[in-house]
Amino acid sequence: MHRKLNRNVRVLLIESNRDDIVAIKKEFANADFQVDIKTIDQLGRLDEYLESAKLRIDWIPDVILLDMSFFDAGLRTVLNKSRSVDILVKVPVIIIITSKAERDVVKTYTLDVAEIITKPLEADKVFSVLKLDASANS
Repeated sequence: MHRKLNRNVRVLLIESNRDDIVAIKKEFANADFQVDIKTIDQLGRLDEYLESAKLRIDWIPDVILLDMSFFDAGLRTVLNKSRSVDILVKVPVIIIITSKAERDVVKTYTLDVAEIITKPLEADKVFSVLKLDASANS
């Protein structure tokens, strides 16, 4: 069952590659939904965002897109940090990977995430995970 959303889709993008950020934003700009994207491109900014998220509830993401290679911080560490904030615990996390190598895909499945999407990212795949489709919003 698809759900109707009476506001823009909120996406928290955790990605360190500037070219990928531009490509992902362009993909969402051409999507059937209006999308608000907050981008975190440095580990320190992730910590700042998570601290502020504990105090405010006016912008809770509908989905967290997390690049598998986000800084060499260790993907599991970044996931654990995001899940340590009560209001983000139930927000689905989608891992974005570059490689289609089976070992990389299998490695990410041990992380308990909503989905794994290979780059280039397609907005429709994200909306599918959120159970959104454009016809439900018309």
